[in-house]
Amino acid sequence: MSFWRSDDEKEKTKKVSIVLIILLAVCGGIFLFYKYYVIQNAFDQMYYSRVRHHYDWFGGNRSTLFSNMKQLEGITKDGEMMATQDGMYTDVYSSEYIPENAWLHICTARNKKYISFSYKITFEETQEIPYEEYIWLSFTYYLNTKELKKEAVLLESDRYSTSDEKWYLDDKEQISEFLKSRDMTWEEIAEIYDWYFYDVFLTDWFEANARHTRFSLDNLGKYTMVYENDET
Repeated sequence: MSFWRSDDEKEKTKKVSIVLIILLAVCGGIFLFYKYYVIQNAFDQMYYSRVRHHYDWFGGNRSTLFSNMKQLEGITKDGEMMATQDGMYTDVYSSEYIPENAWLHICTARNKKYISFSYKITFEETQEIPYEEYIWLSFTYYLNTKELKKEAVLLESDRYSTSDEKWYLDDKEQISEFLKSRDMTWEEIAEIYDWYFYDVFLTDWFEANARHTRFSLDNLGKYTMVYENDET
């Protein structure tokens, strides 16, 4: 048995080694591109974790980073299948983790490439106001522009007239009038904005995914903050 290899064998080994090095370099480049260019902040990571382009009814779908959050309600197979077909995924907080009069949900839109974080406050009817009213507070992250937009406050109320195309009001004077009637101020609204987004949702998300992200509350990554609502 000979321990010497022919020149042809050496040449083949050399070529295989070069191919393997190239493949490792390509794979490493793709990994670094995805991790550090495609995912530049925590919101990118949330989006790419949540969207999927097909649903495997028999299992095999990867779990999302939202799946690690105990605060979110479970999603049925039928619901997830429909969400995958429509490209619109909704994750909702369980009532035990938020105030009784509130609703907090995350909506990830695959086709329009955004992820929104909305908080709805319900105001019960009173003798003076015989119907429920709602205030909507939202942050929306737009994937293509890397912008996190603090949306304007929206009001849903039957006491104000709206057009057939809109179910909400965004007029600041009318909202100011509403807040006064409900013994609230714009300062309180601003506090709720920061509380539900940073102290509740983001805190919960990072606690659930500490081992799966390089970002944190102190380092959300590279993005641009945009403020639509000057009052808050």
